[in-house]
Amino acid sequence: MSAKKILSFLGSALVSVLAIYLAFAFLIIMTFSLRGQTLHEVENEKLLFLAFWTLLAVIGGFVAFLFWRKKKNYSASGVGIVAVFPLFGALLMAYKSLSSIPMTDDFVAEVWGKSDVKPFLMAKDVVKSNVLLGKTEDELLAILTDPTDIIERSYSESTFIYQTDSSSWIMRVNLANHQVQSSDLYHPGLSN
Repeated sequence: MSAKKILSFLGSALVSVLAIYLAFAFLIIMTFSLRGQTLHEVENEKLLFLAFWTLLAVIGGFVAFLFWRKKKNYSASGVGIVAVFPLFGALLMAYKSLSSIPMTDDFVAEVWGKSDVKPFLMAKDVVKSNVLLGKTEDELLAILTDPTDIIERSYSESTFIYQTDSSSWIMRVNLANHQVQSSDLYHPGLSN
């Protein structure tokens, strides 16, 4: 094997690694947040990372194919080997995205009411099914019992906070004029 072939392999692999690193750093900077995120934002971020890794794997495979067609087999090998890593990233993100989709527990009022820290999967079921929308404050309290905390923004607007049992996720129920307007699961960031 000649030095030119070795340099061709190493050069193409190094350029590929650098391109992946820069693209990944850009994505991390664009998605980084100190303010915290809702569950919906976290799920969308997982899908974004899945698309990112898939795109990098496809681009790497295409570039390797172009090198191979030009009979630059060592350059093709360098790019192709590096393109395997985004493929693993895509598979990992697909697993993480798909594994979190069906995971909810049906809401059981007795279990919810007896728990000081509310079951996360039940909270997820309540939020995703939108069963609270339009309920009055009295109906809300009858279903979910007293909240862990209440944030009063004004006389007519408040947020009920329910602490869940899953790594500091909280369920927020937003009320306006004593009626539920929205609910979400929220993971506080470092700035909260």
